[in-house]
Amino acid sequence: MTLRLESIELSLAGRQILPPTSLIVPAGHIMGLTAPSGAGKTSLLSIASLLQRPDAGCIIIDGIPIPAELATSKIPVAVRRNIGMLPQNPRNFADPRLTLAETITAPLAFRDGKSRPVPQRYQDQLLRLTDQVQLSKTLLGRFPSQVSDGQLQRALMARALSLDPKLILCDEPTSALDPTTTNAILSALRTKAAEGAAVLIASHDRNSLTRYCDAVLPLADLHQASIC
Repeated sequence: MTLRLESIELSLAGRQILPPTSLIVPAGHIMGLTAPSGAGKTSLLSIASLLQRPDAGCIIIDGIPIPAELATSKIPVAVRRNIGMLPQNPRNFADPRLTLAETITAPLAFRDGKSRPVPQRYQDQLLRLTDQVQLSKTLLGRFPSQVSDGQLQRALMARALSLDPKLILCDEPTSALDPTTTNAILSALRTKAAEGAAVLIASHDRNSLTRYCDAVLPLADLHQASIC
């Protein structure tokens, strides 16, 4: 699955966040996106994940064009399920009422029309996912408040991979994480890229991106208009 962003624009509270910005992330590749904090990386990933509507431009996922006016709505279910997102701050994106097992299997339950994840129903998938991110199974019954940031980030990585997405977007996925957790997350991303997924990682740390990405793109270099 290839991601194309064509002439994406965004302004908030009268301030331009993204001038016309274009980007291609080919299937089977890990691409790095670098820029200083506050330059618009998170906004671009939110748009690419269809969580935020741009002011203008077009998102093309697996050849399906999604104009700005349709982004965040009227999106084919098959497209949404093929997108996995790993946020920057795990504490802000984990439901404190769910155990790690329930957190990881929540997308599976939602896909199946269940109101609440029941990990036993998804035991095989749960074990596979925890192996992928090297998360100890002894932690699965714990709540977010009972685990470290690194352990919670691994659980959210497993959640992002739960529906076997073909497009994976990561916002500062290894900031402030220990080397073991960093290696576990990057290993999982390399595996998905080898299986044909398109992976985009945003970070302010260019040096770290160059170690595990196929290419590193400065956000400022993407600010150019193109025709959708």
